[in-house]
Amino acid sequence: MSAKWRALQHRHKYTYSSVVFPKSFIETLKLIPSQICSSFGFFSDLEELISLNSTYSQLSAVKSLSSSFSQLLSSEEATADIVAAASKLYLEILFLENSLPLHRTLISPLTKSRKFLPLLSECFESLCEEYGDLSRKGKKRFVVSRAALSLMGFPKLGFLNETVEKCAVLVAKDVRFGLTGVFLDIECGSRPSPIVMEQCQEAMSCLYYLLQRYPTKFLGLQGGADALESVVRSILNVLKSSAFSRDCFVAAGVSFCAAIQACMSHEELASFISRGFFGIYGADGEVGDVGVKKVMPNGDLYLEIADFPVLSRLCMLRGILTAIPRTVLNAPFVDPINQFIWTILYNGILPELCSYCENPADSHFNFHALTVTQICLQQIKTSILADLTDFSVNYNPLPEGMMNRILKIIWSNIDDPLSQTVKQVHLIFDLLLDIEASLPSGEDGDRTELLLLKIVTDLLCLGPRCKGSDIILEMLSRVPT
Repeated sequence: MSAKWRALQHRHKYTYSSVVFPKSFIETLKLIPSQICSSFGFFSDLEELISLNSTYSQLSAVKSLSSSFSQLLSSEEATADIVAAASKLYLEILFLENSLPLHRTLISPLTKSRKFLPLLSECFESLCEEYGDLSRKGKKRFVVSRAALSLMGFPKLGFLNETVEKCAVLVAKDVRFGLTGVFLDIECGSRPSPIVMEQCQEAMSCLYYLLQRYPTKFLGLQGGADALESVVRSILNVLKSSAFSRDCFVAAGVSFCAAIQACMSHEELASFISRGFFGIYGADGEVGDVGVKKVMPNGDLYLEIADFPVLSRLCMLRGILTAIPRTVLNAPFVDPINQFIWTILYNGILPELCSYCENPADSHFNFHALTVTQICLQQIKTSILADLTDFSVNYNPLPEGMMNRILKIIWSNIDDPLSQTVKQVHLIFDLLLDIEASLPSGEDGDRTELLLLKIVTDLLCLGPRCKGSDIILEMLSRVPT
């Protein structure tokens, strides 16, 4: 979707929609005694916000509401009961339909009141339970996860981290409920709208943060382990579908990696990824099987990940590169017969990404494949600098053939009509030079010179009409002689 189309959608969304205040919310506000309402500007500002019928106007009004809520929290005349009533109404806006544009302004004053932190935390937790109740009549999708994501994404909100942690499993169940509804719609023949796509992406991002920050909540007792398995199944269902957006697949990829890390050791992760994604069995292959049973006790995780569509698999590789520790990516597997060393990063992911770049389905897939390749090379560069890569006599992680293969991919995209693709291959080329410079000097001392000579020869073969070669030449000029 183009930027112009997104801007048009954004303008229409903000002009013709607004926060939907349910009848119960308005009735609760009316029950507050008039003398209390007249004593604090918060309640009149809330009534003003309710009366507005566009997000644009509510964005302006919510600033006044946020300010008056801060004043109420700091007022000596505000009793605990008044603060509790106001906080319930104020925080409930985070859970209402179309409220996302207001979240940042609404959350801001919560950081400024230390006196009522326990009350605010208790109030938010009760709202999560209320709106997360799966038996709630007319329950909307993703309302709890959307509020939790806004809180987790706000800086300097450490005091509410414990509250979000308490609600982690509840929030994950809300994501699962919302995704189940989307899957049912797809089965009935409808295609998710751009708004639903965006909601699914946010839900996947919320899962990632929950699993990354509070992994222990998804282990052991109180339904945590069951919640983890159901969450993993929901993520896998997204990745197996062709109905979701690329951004949603990317978020699902990192969420899956965060999920398996919640209960697998580094050794189990390495064994599972090498076998499940690349068919490589190490000497201790059963280690991965132990980890798989922790994630999915009632299913076969190897079978689940075997039939991803190509775009989903590419996004899963991106998730592995982004979320899995580098020590796992560089863990060596030794063939017991031939003593051949194999690693996830160099021998699994990098060759597969090269294959995608060499045979792209279309220009958009090509750009995405190049983006993931750039991430892979960045991880390679960092791994070399951190001394995580094995350069033993029996192992050459970056042979000449692989370097030439990457160069060929660069040359085939250097003059692409899409400027973003050309920028991506420039980044890849820059990383390739950095990697070559970072490689330890060995017996083949002329390797760098030979690579530079090949680059210059290739550029001469491309000819003077190659528009993308200017920046390549500039990068080469910075290489020390």
